[in-house]
Amino acid sequence: MNSLFLTRSGASIGCDSLGLRIKSLCVHVRIYLFSLLHTAYTCRRAMIAVSLFLLSLGTARAQRFAIKTNLLLDGVGCPSLGFEYKLSDHTSASIIATYNPLKIGGAKWKNFTYQPEFRWWAHRTFTGPYVAVNVAGGGFNFDKLHLGGLYGHHRQGHFLGGGLGCGYNVILSNRLSLDLSVGADVVRCHYDRYEEGDLPWYDGKRWSTTVIPLGTGITLTLLL
Repeated sequence: MNSLFLTRSGASIGCDSLGLRIKSLCVHVRIYLFSLLHTAYTCRRAMIAVSLFLLSLGTARAQRFAIKTNLLLDGVGCPSLGFEYKLSDHTSASIIATYNPLKIGGAKWKNFTYQPEFRWWAHRTFTGPYVAVNVAGGGFNFDKLHLGGLYGHHRQGHFLGGGLGCGYNVILSNRLSLDLSVGADVVRCHYDRYEEGDLPWYDGKRWSTTVIPLGTGITLTLLL
């Protein structure tokens, strides 16, 4: 009898634990979907303006434009949206931006980035290998992120820099492709720093230089 009671108790505890995990997963999914919707709502005017511009160029320039999103950044809670334009048979210009406005619990990882980029393609534009040069900028508001040098400090500021990258565009269909890229940007950060604690206090302005892999990603691209 005791053995049967313990077995049932263990099964009940296991079900409760599974239920809590499912609830936690649902909460994270809802937060991520809200972030995507918030990004689309915030960028709606820019998206409408770009769409109208693309349509105004007419169908004679078919497959000179592409719309894209970096799945790697999307997956870590930073929804991204970008556009690319074919300049010639071997060159293109693009811009991609991310925006994360959310605060989860007591931790903040709020940030936005933008990255205009020029690409040279070895085979032909939107196909195969390429090298790139870019400018990178954005802003951040990090608080209670206990990771590395961020531990114990609240940082809020902006950054600007530039870098290099390379990648390979894998053709999936006539209009769909997957862009595998690696990039690094040297950026100069200017931010206000606050000390964490029961009585947080302002610790002054700071400057720093760091390297971020902003151009690294797995990007889904749709040719228009």
